[in-house]
Amino acid sequence: MKEIRWGIIGLGTIANDFASDLNKVSGAVIQGVASRSLTKAKDFTKDHKALKSYDSYDDLLADESIDVVYIATPHHLHLKWTLKALKAKKAVLCEKPLGINAHQVRLMKSAAQSEKVFLMEALWTRFNPTMEEVLKKLKSNPIGKLRLLKADFCFHALDQSPEHRIFNLELAGGSILDIGIYPVFLAYVLLGKPQEIKAYGQFHQGGSELQTSVLLNYRDCQAQLFSSFAFKSEMKAHLYGEKGKLCIDADWFQSDSYRLITDQGEQVFTNPKKGIGFCHEIEAVNTAIRNAKIEEPRWTLQNSLELIELLDEIRKQVGAIYDFE
Repeated sequence: MKEIRWGIIGLGTIANDFASDLNKVSGAVIQGVASRSLTKAKDFTKDHKALKSYDSYDDLLADESIDVVYIATPHHLHLKWTLKALKAKKAVLCEKPLGINAHQVRLMKSAAQSEKVFLMEALWTRFNPTMEEVLKKLKSNPIGKLRLLKADFCFHALDQSPEHRIFNLELAGGSILDIGIYPVFLAYVLLGKPQEIKAYGQFHQGGSELQTSVLLNYRDCQAQLFSSFAFKSEMKAHLYGEKGKLCIDADWFQSDSYRLITDQGEQVFTNPKKGIGFCHEIEAVNTAIRNAKIEEPRWTLQNSLELIELLDEIRKQVGAIYDFE
């Protein structure tokens, strides 16, 4: 089995979690990591057994020994470094959201297809074992026709500085792109594109969007979605059908279990994930690269484009638009 050699750009919290899981995946190695700070890069290298440290993203991309790059920079830098990595003929796994808006995602999609290089948005929930089983289970129609989906992603962050990346408008801050993407993703992956979108938001004192309520209207179903940095929610996902209910347990976007509730009673299904939960998307990328694929069929660039189009409309309705767009 070909060993896949990874590079990591942007060494924040999520990159640390990702690297911990990467070291649990067989047939993969952290070939190099890059930060603006060489000290930070060397510390990261030591903590995660990486082979090389760089204080320049460009230098990492010039390393011919690296097969694929995981981009974990703040949102507003995803486009720049994804395009640079693709031009350097590196496969790319870019943290969500792939781009700030649909225009950016179209540019990335076009570049990946032109360069014939693998690119995927790192929406780890799509590869979570529980999510995989729920999608398969629903094909057998265990709860009848789906009529209502309720999902949220909320945590308290009001103690953070207005300059923190989640609130900083120059860094594309706000709950919609950071965490609201998850419940919108769930509605999209279960129901596709809605016929109608209604969104209502409230704003942080610094001017960024703080919390948003979304209603997606489908022909026979509705999705009630919510994201917030103001409080911590239960973070379960509820799917109501004409013959029963399916509940993905907390935290639904990384859950190890779900419950099926019908007139026959309640069944609990457990699906342990590997590590923190990043292992599954890493394995999917490794397999795609070994098979010379430029997309992963479970989460394609068209999927990423259609998802960001929904988020664009939500932000437009709420008024969460960035000056640099």
